[in-house]
This record gives sequence, C-alpha cells and structure tokens, in this order.
Amino acid sequence: MTDLSPTPESWRRLYDLAGQVKQLAPWEWMTEEDLFGVADPDSDQLMFVSIMGMLGEHTSVSAYLGADTLYDFLDFHDDPPDEMSLASAARLLSMRQIQASFEDRDMLREQDRAVIKQLGLKFRGRGAWPLFRSYEAGLVPWMVTADEARRLALALEQVLEVAPRVREDAGLLDIERDEHFLVRVPRRDGEQLIWSDEVRHIPPPEVPPITVTIDKGLLAAFKKLPPRKLTVEVDLFMLLSAIGDRERPYYPYMLLLVNSQNGMILGQEMLVIETTYLALLADVPMLVVQRLAGVGLLPSAVHVSSLELYQVLQPVMQAAGIKLVSKRRLPEMEAAREELASFLRFGF
Repeated sequence: MTDLSPTPESWRRLYDLAGQVKQLAPWEWMTEEDLFGVADPDSDQLMFVSIMGMLGEHTSVSAYLGADTLYDFLDFHDDPPDEMSLASAARLLSMRQIQASFEDRDMLREQDRAVIKQLGLKFRGRGAWPLFRSYEAGLVPWMVTADEARRLALALEQVLEVAPRVREDAGLLDIERDEHFLVRVPRRDGEQLIWSDEVRHIPPPEVPPITVTIDKGLLAAFKKLPPRKLTVEVDLFMLLSAIGDRERPYYPYMLLLVNSQNGMILGQEMLVIETTYLALLADVPMLVVQRLAGVGLLPSAVHVSSLELYQVLQPVMQAAGIKLVSKRRLPEMEAAREELASFLRFGF
C-alpha cells in the first residue's frame, strides 16, 4: 500500500460505519434512485448517495462524485430494461464513485484481507464482508485512497442520519423536480461538524467542448477516394477485459467500424485513456477517417448510436460529404460486438 492509503484509524472508522449501515439495512425501504447529496466540508464539492440492495442481489452504498456523474446515473436509469447489457455494465463502471458494498469473502483482494487482519476484525457468511472501492472511467475498481476513505465515511455517516428519516417519511427525498435535490450541508462549530438539510437546485453541467485535431492532408486524400454507396456502422465501447501492465489495471476501449450490409469488420482500433475520456474521444474522428482510407472506402453514410460519437464525428463527416445518421440500434455492430466478447471471454 502507498502513502496515499488510509491510516489504520481511517480504516477502522470505515469498517465501523459499514457495520452500522449493514445492521440498519436501509435497502429494505430505500431504492437506488432515492438519492441525496452530501457536501464535502473540506471543499464543498458534492457527492450523491445511492443505496442498492432492495432486490437482495447486491447490497451497497455508492457516493457518485459531482453533478456530471449524478446526471450520468439518472440517464443510466432512464434506459429501458431491454438495453441493460454489457454496454450498460461498462457505462456503470465508468461513473466516478466510491462504494461500500457487502460481499462474499472470495471477492476480497489480498490487501483487503491484510487490513481486516491488521484491525483484528472478523466476518462470517455470504454477503458479510465490507468492501471499499473507487471507480473511475477506464480503470478497474480499486482500493480507496485516504481522501476517498474520508469522503466515503462522510457518506456512510449521512446514510445513518437520513435513512431512518426516510423510513418514517417516505416522501423526504421526493423533491427531484426542476433539478432540485436534498443536500446534507455541514458547518463547523469548533472541532464539530453540524449538519443540516438544504434543497439545492443542481442543473445538468454543460458538456465541455471537444477539440478535434484534423489532419488536413489525410482528410483531403480521403475525400478524393471514389464514393461508394455503402453504410458503415461506427461504435466506441469499453472492453470488460482488464489489462494489468500498470499498477492499477485498466479497461481499454475499442473503436469498431462495420459494414452495415454484411457485418464485415472494416477497421478496429484499441484505445486507452491516457488523460481523460474526452481526450480519447477527440482522437476518434481522424481514426475513423484513417481506417476507412486504409481500406479505400469513402462511404455514403455513417451510422452511430451514441450521441457523443455523433457530436464529435459530425464536423469531419460533413467536411468529407458523408451523411451521418444517429440510430437507436446498429444491428450488424451488435453482432460484431457479441462475437468480439465471445473471443475475449474464451480466448480464441
């Protein structure tokens, strides 16, 4: 463990709070969409707490970090049930959050067991072992840092305050109208934190602009190719096959181009988040052009099912004279993705 790891005192506090939440079992009366905010007393940054486990499959408390992740979460839960898939699992893994869950012993890493042994704690039974994890886009869920442990402890403390009130007043959190949410806000009184409720207006954050670097020479050569009456489906998605050649394993992304008539893969590129997901996304338009130019294809249309892909591809496709269309489903792409998933799953 590094110097960024929680101290034994911080770990003990987390395990103690997790035990109290486990005993309270707020998932018996709260759903994961019963969200409330918690303001960090050190920065006033917001996290939004969600409690999972009403269906009895996975009991946990997640603290989603920031308004952007809040709205990612809300959009995720607006997806119809038939769209819950590997793509949805990847999307959930990409949401910035810190989570306390209750797992079977075999879900723990060696580091988790070392902390539990150091603290002299004992757990027994299925779903009885507290597990604390940090989630970030493109990265495997990992041990929490000292600061993440502090923030997660704050979230668990507020669950112990808010959940009993929700049990007595089921409408306490039913204020999500016009983008308003209940937020727990601290003020300092000497060494003590005094918490109170505020109803805050939290609008969806503006999407930051993505600056695409255009290779004018490549684009000009691409436009000179003989046009083909052909539609290409394009998608960018996270592969749920971790790569472990760094201290923290990561999930790569796959850019895939498929012929919509016969399902033939026309191009593919594995990408890794080096700085941010938006920076990775900015590279996609010219990679699409590069792959199509490499097989000598200037298609008449490109279909995508992702709004973000549509937005980032639109200027380049327009410049190339290619019709860009947003579709709800990409049938040949779905088949190609399933074939790729099978290849990765079974290793052939």
